[in-house]
Amino acid sequence: MKLCRLIVFVAVMLSSVFASDNKVATTTEAKEDVALDTNPASTFWSETVPIYADRDKNYQVLSRYRTEIRSRWTARNLYFLFSCLYEELFVRPNPSTITETYKLWNWDVAEVFIGSDFKNIQHYREFELSPQGDWLDLDIYLSSAHHGRRLDL
Repeated sequence: MKLCRLIVFVAVMLSSVFASDNKVATTTEAKEDVALDTNPASTFWSETVPIYADRDKNYQVLSRYRTEIRSRWTARNLYFLFSCLYEELFVRPNPSTITETYKLWNWDVAEVFIGSDFKNIQHYREFELSPQGDWLDLDIYLSSAHHGRRLDL
Protein backbone atom coordinates (compact mmCIF):
# COMPACT_ATOMS: atom_id res chain seq x y z
CA MET A 1 0.00 0.00 0.00
CA LYS A 2 1.32 3.48 -0.89
CA LEU A 3 0.83 6.85 0.76
CA CYS A 4 -0.35 9.96 -1.05
CA ARG A 5 -0.15 13.40 0.51
CA LEU A 6 -1.95 16.44 -0.85
CA ILE A 7 -2.22 19.98 0.32
CA VAL A 8 -5.34 21.90 -0.52
CA PHE A 9 -4.47 25.58 -0.19
CA VAL A 10 -7.61 27.62 0.22
CA ALA A 11 -7.59 31.40 0.28
CA VAL A 12 -10.34 31.76 2.85
CA MET A 13 -10.39 31.82 6.66
CA LEU A 14 -12.50 29.41 8.70
CA SER A 15 -12.38 28.31 12.32
CA SER A 16 -13.66 24.73 12.02
CA VAL A 17 -14.34 21.89 9.61
CA PHE A 18 -16.60 18.88 9.93
CA ALA A 19 -15.55 15.24 10.15
CA SER A 20 -17.55 12.02 10.18
CA ASP A 21 -15.91 10.55 13.31
CA ASN A 22 -16.23 13.35 15.82
CA LYS A 23 -18.83 15.46 14.02
CA VAL A 24 -16.67 18.57 14.55
CA ALA A 25 -12.95 19.05 14.11
CA THR A 26 -11.12 22.18 15.04
CA THR A 27 -8.43 23.79 12.97
CA THR A 28 -5.27 25.24 14.52
CA GLU A 29 -4.31 28.88 14.10
CA ALA A 30 -0.87 29.62 12.68
CA LYS A 31 0.74 33.00 13.35
CA GLU A 32 1.93 33.38 9.77
CA ASP A 33 1.69 31.81 6.36
CA VAL A 34 4.41 29.31 5.42
CA ALA A 35 5.80 27.63 2.34
CA LEU A 36 3.68 24.58 1.56
CA ASP A 37 5.00 21.18 2.56
CA THR A 38 3.48 17.71 2.82
CA ASN A 39 5.43 16.42 5.82
CA PRO A 40 2.99 15.81 8.69
CA ALA A 41 6.00 15.74 11.09
CA SER A 42 7.02 19.31 10.14
CA THR A 43 6.56 21.97 12.82
CA PHE A 44 3.66 23.51 10.91
CA TRP A 45 1.64 20.28 10.70
CA SER A 46 2.75 18.54 13.92
CA GLU A 47 1.08 21.26 15.98
CA THR A 48 -2.35 20.21 14.68
CA VAL A 49 -4.79 17.57 15.87
CA PRO A 50 -5.62 15.27 12.95
CA ILE A 51 -9.03 13.86 12.17
CA TYR A 52 -9.62 10.65 10.23
CA ALA A 53 -11.96 9.69 7.41
CA ASP A 54 -12.24 5.92 7.58
CA ARG A 55 -15.87 4.96 6.95
CA ASP A 56 -17.98 4.03 3.97
CA LYS A 57 -21.42 5.43 3.16
CA ASN A 58 -22.96 2.99 5.68
CA TYR A 59 -20.54 4.16 8.45
CA GLN A 60 -18.62 0.88 8.38
CA VAL A 61 -14.93 1.29 9.25
CA LEU A 62 -12.53 0.89 6.30
CA SER A 63 -9.22 0.78 8.18
CA ARG A 64 -7.19 -0.01 5.04
CA TYR A 65 -8.31 3.27 3.49
CA ARG A 66 -8.03 5.59 6.47
CA THR A 67 -7.31 9.21 5.49
CA GLU A 68 -5.66 11.57 7.95
CA ILE A 69 -6.72 15.21 7.61
CA ARG A 70 -4.95 18.16 9.20
CA SER A 71 -5.96 21.81 9.04
CA ARG A 72 -4.40 25.20 9.90
CA TRP A 73 -5.49 28.78 9.33
CA THR A 74 -3.98 32.24 9.28
CA ALA A 75 -5.59 35.64 8.86
CA ARG A 76 -5.37 35.14 5.09
CA ASN A 77 -5.50 31.39 4.35
CA LEU A 78 -6.85 28.01 5.29
CA TYR A 79 -4.58 24.98 4.78
CA PHE A 80 -5.42 21.27 4.59
CA LEU A 81 -3.11 18.25 4.50
CA PHE A 82 -4.57 14.90 3.43
CA SER A 83 -2.51 11.73 3.99
CA CYS A 84 -4.20 8.87 2.16
CA LEU A 85 -3.34 5.19 1.86
CA TYR A 86 -4.08 3.63 -1.50
CA GLU A 87 -3.39 0.53 -3.56
CA GLU A 88 -4.03 2.07 -6.96
CA LEU A 89 -4.91 5.62 -7.97
CA PHE A 90 -7.69 6.39 -10.41
CA VAL A 91 -6.45 9.64 -11.98
CA ARG A 92 -7.14 11.59 -15.14
CA PRO A 93 -4.92 11.04 -18.14
CA ASN A 94 -3.28 14.31 -19.23
CA PRO A 95 -3.94 16.38 -16.07
CA SER A 96 -3.92 20.17 -16.25
CA THR A 97 -2.48 22.21 -13.39
CA ILE A 98 -3.07 25.51 -15.22
CA THR A 99 -6.84 25.47 -15.69
CA GLU A 100 -9.70 24.03 -13.67
CA THR A 101 -10.82 20.48 -14.40
CA TYR A 102 -14.60 20.21 -14.48
CA LYS A 103 -16.00 16.89 -13.18
CA LEU A 104 -12.75 16.21 -11.31
CA TRP A 105 -14.90 14.49 -8.66
CA ASN A 106 -15.09 11.48 -11.00
CA TRP A 107 -11.43 10.72 -10.16
CA ASP A 108 -9.42 10.22 -6.96
CA VAL A 109 -9.25 13.63 -5.30
CA ALA A 110 -9.20 15.31 -1.93
CA GLU A 111 -12.35 17.40 -1.46
CA VAL A 112 -13.18 20.16 0.99
CA PHE A 113 -16.69 21.55 1.40
CA ILE A 114 -16.91 24.86 3.28
CA GLY A 115 -20.12 26.53 4.32
CA SER A 116 -20.33 29.97 5.90
CA ASP A 117 -24.01 30.85 5.47
CA PHE A 118 -25.86 29.17 8.34
CA LYS A 119 -29.17 30.65 7.12
CA ASN A 120 -28.74 28.96 3.74
CA ILE A 121 -26.80 25.72 4.09
CA GLN A 122 -27.45 24.94 0.43
CA HIS A 123 -24.81 27.57 -0.44
CA TYR A 124 -21.23 26.41 0.12
CA ARG A 125 -17.79 26.25 -1.48
CA GLU A 126 -16.27 23.08 -2.90
CA PHE A 127 -12.52 22.66 -3.47
CA GLU A 128 -10.92 19.60 -5.10
CA LEU A 129 -7.31 18.65 -5.77
CA SER A 130 -5.91 15.48 -7.34
CA PRO A 131 -2.58 13.78 -6.56
CA GLN A 132 -1.43 15.08 -9.95
CA GLY A 133 -2.24 18.70 -9.12
CA ASP A 134 -5.33 19.19 -11.26
CA TRP A 135 -7.95 21.16 -9.35
CA LEU A 136 -11.46 22.56 -9.24
CA ASP A 137 -13.15 25.16 -7.08
CA LEU A 138 -16.88 25.83 -7.14
CA ASP A 139 -19.43 28.08 -5.49
CA ILE A 140 -22.41 25.75 -4.96
CA TYR A 141 -26.05 26.89 -4.82
CA LEU A 142 -28.15 23.73 -4.48
CA SER A 143 -31.37 25.74 -4.66
CA SER A 144 -30.51 27.13 -8.12
CA ALA A 145 -31.00 25.44 -11.49
CA HIS A 146 -27.25 25.76 -12.11
CA HIS A 147 -25.88 24.27 -8.89
CA GLY A 148 -22.22 25.15 -9.26
CA ARG A 149 -20.26 27.98 -10.75
CA ARG A 150 -16.55 28.59 -10.98
CA LEU A 151 -15.17 30.39 -7.97
CA ASP A 152 -12.60 33.14 -8.54
CA LEU A 153 -10.77 33.83 -5.31
